[in-house]
Amino acid sequence: MRHVLRQVGMSRSGLEKAFREYYVRAPMEELRKVRIEKAKKMLRETDEAVLSIAVFVGSILRLRFVERLHYRRE
Repeated sequence: MRHVLRQVGMSRSGLEKAFREYYVRAPMEELRKVRIEKAKKMLRETDEAVLSIAVFVGSILRLRFVERLHYRRE
């Protein structure tokens, strides 16, 4: 996150505020959404194990990842 803040020349709170105004959600919420969508696509289109996909998309805690994925499918 620090490198992003340096690139855009904003404080963390300023960036979060601008992000929320544009995307209507917090940056971490958007990151989770993107990760979940990527994981769902990989689960549909590959034979990779859930843990491998979780690591690939940046969800290290497998149980939490699986819970979120299940919740998103409903």
